[in-house]
Amino acid sequence: MVVGKAVARLHIKGEPDAFIEKLLTPEEVGMSRDSLSELVGDGDARVTASLELKDSDYGTGFGAHVSVSLSVDQTEEMVEAGFGLALDYAGEFVSEAFDHAHRLRNEKDKTAKAKKGRK
Repeated sequence: MVVGKAVARLHIKGEPDAFIEKLLTPEEVGMSRDSLSELVGDGDARVTASLELKDSDYGTGFGAHVSVSLSVDQTEEMVEAGFGLALDYAGEFVSEAFDHAHRLRNEKDKTAKAKKGRK
């Protein structure tokens, strides 16, 4: 059962953007299949939450932007609950993606220093 998708864009200055995509299942969002089925209902509404974290110093740095979309039942209660779930998941995922971007930036810096040391 897939109810949505989360996409992270990782940005490291001077490098092509990288992407991480996750399909949202009951296990991924930490809900039982029954609870998630109730939230999804007819699935005729879509909610999306986006968050961004950056570490930038005079135009250099790195960051992560995350967007989480879920299909939910179109009742007001389920739309609100779905948005809350999407926002909570986006908060967790943006932190994970930001840490990944930080590691990529550190690898880039180490490679650049190693090349510089060989000259």
